[in-house]
Amino acid sequence: MRQFALFLVLLAACGADEGLPCASLRPGDVVISEVMPWAPGADAGKEWIELFNATGKPVSIEGLTIHISSTDGKSPDAHEMRGPTAAFGTKAYLVLGGVLPEAKPTWVDYAYGADMTLRDSDARLWLTCGDTLIDEITWAEKGPDGTSRQLSSDALSAEANDDPERWCDSKTAFPDGELYGTLFGTPGGPNVSCGAPAHCTNPPKEGDLVISELMADPTAVSDAQGEWVEILVTRTVDLAGVDLGVVGDGAADFKSTSGYDGCATTQAGTYVLFAHSTDPDVNGGLPGTPYLTKLSLTNSGMTICVGYKGKVLDQVTYPKATSGASWSRAPDGHWCNGRTPYGKGDKGTPGAANPACP
Repeated sequence: MRQFALFLVLLAACGADEGLPCASLRPGDVVISEVMPWAPGADAGKEWIELFNATGKPVSIEGLTIHISSTDGKSPDAHEMRGPTAAFGTKAYLVLGGVLPEAKPTWVDYAYGADMTLRDSDARLWLTCGDTLIDEITWAEKGPDGTSRQLSSDALSAEANDDPERWCDSKTAFPDGELYGTLFGTPGGPNVSCGAPAHCTNPPKEGDLVISELMADPTAVSDAQGEWVEILVTRTVDLAGVDLGVVGDGAADFKSTSGYDGCATTQAGTYVLFAHSTDPDVNGGLPGTPYLTKLSLTNSGMTICVGYKGKVLDQVTYPKATSGASWSRAPDGHWCNGRTPYGKGDKGTPGAANPACP
């Protein structure tokens, strides 16, 4: 499979037009996460672009302009997004399709018609709101026909997407392949992991990552917003490629994790959080910037694990959850409910050392 160079640059400019609906967006709030410029046969109506909402909360992209040109700025095309479909709503991904609105398939969220055509090679694709550059990618060479280029599921951030090693050709069968032939991509769905960058040479091993605390049943916010898992790093390691999962029938079902910056090298003694949102107003007031996980915790109890590239490194079975209190591992290895209020009022010590159990 032929590879092509893909470089991303995130820049900020001053003077965004405050009158535009997208004016609240900051550089990196919306990330270009997947592109399909190489549909087999005629490209018309088959090209698409996927955007990722990195804010963790609903945002509108109305007024955002998407541009395409050669890398030296020649042959530019652009389209300003408008109308009620120019919004993520509760979606994490939004698909823009080069198709007329009345002809768009169900997986295309917003149709930009024939206003622009994606280039096969020597291409620059970028997003602006007024004078503010939100995100930008370039590619030098044509990719394989019928295969999208996607950002790794653990690199969905403005910092990590600058690394060309975090991109790869999709190997996931296209959902509407019967209409367009045999295509590969994940438009509107979670991207898959491209694996840790080749230069990340310190992956975690068994004993390096320990599940130390979890919140299955928050009361300050909903479960879908306020669940979290804390991992204690016992040896300095690269976290890129680490996922959380559910253990059942002797096998682990890993859920995708995003937000890693490059190798995400993390020092021993760090308590790392995995949650459903990075916004403290949404996630119950968690400290710092958690990594985003697709793992959902049941209130009735279950077995969860942390792993690297499909290998389980640690697992914990927790009992029926106590509403508003975490399940916390004390320094002596015993488990008990959290008792220290945090954020919006639930109890636990997310991102910090756990106290002894009573």
